[in-house]
Amino acid sequence: MLFPHYHETLLEQLISKHYRTNQILTPEDLDMSRIADSFGVDLRYDTCKSFSDNEERFIILDKRESAISSSVRKIFFHELCHVLRHAGDQRKMPYLFKKAQEDEAEHFVLYASMPYFMISKLKFPDIRIDAINLLAATFKVPFKLAEKRLDQIQRREYEGNLLSSIMKFKNSQLSGPEPGSDKIETKIYAYFDSTGDYIEPSQIIIQVDQQTLLSEQEILFSLDGPFERLEESQLEAFVDCKPIKFNDLDYTRDRRISLKLSHLASRYYNSAFKFIVQRKDIEQVLHYYGAEF
Repeated sequence: MLFPHYHETLLEQLISKHYRTNQILTPEDLDMSRIADSFGVDLRYDTCKSFSDNEERFIILDKRESAISSSVRKIFFHELCHVLRHAGDQRKMPYLFKKAQEDEAEHFVLYASMPYFMISKLKFPDIRIDAINLLAATFKVPFKLAEKRLDQIQRREYEGNLLSSIMKFKNSQLSGPEPGSDKIETKIYAYFDSTGDYIEPSQIIIQVDQQTLLSEQEILFSLDGPFERLEESQLEAFVDCKPIKFNDLDYTRDRRISLKLSHLASRYYNSAFKFIVQRKDIEQVLHYYGAEF
């Protein structure tokens, strides 16, 4: 499997089971009419804005749009979710109910338009943008939708990998810590997501000794490193990392990132010594200052 720690949600499993039962097994089988028929939904076309009716179980698509265009496919799967899983008229329901339905529909679109059991058979290129283009072309979906699906899979893969590391770490504690394992020295590590493009780190882990934490206001690091690279097998040693927040970071004039140790010492009562910095947080800081990763 391409992503060994990825697990399908219940909704994802239901869609996959239906597809397999109805012999919808490849991206070429994801024909809108065929899928609608398999669910007992009437698919029609008209010269109007696309919509659906969950009581009468039909979907109307705007025939002025190409029947195979990626935008129409996205609309089809969105409306299909409303027909299959939702009840009531959204025009009359409270905002939170409507939002819940829309959120589920967005997840349904990702799962139904790009089923994981089909994705797992693809050979992905190492470069991120090439991987997104592969998804978009294979499943005939918009680039942004393919990007969202890839990000979702990689995020869930990372979380699954981290959970696996936590379990290994807990099991290892049953036999007691290794000699000298309680000694902490200040180091900066970088983890490169194995499902990414290997160019920049997806997480930076900063480990500080107690004296540094208590005596220094900040610790600085350059985006160019040097970092000590972490492999997946080493992650279990950092399962106790604490997350940082956007306001824990700053950007200096000499193009370095500042991690405000005083914030972290106060928040964690001087008892945490390992901190994980997500790439998205660094990108947010750089965007604020008009810089780039």
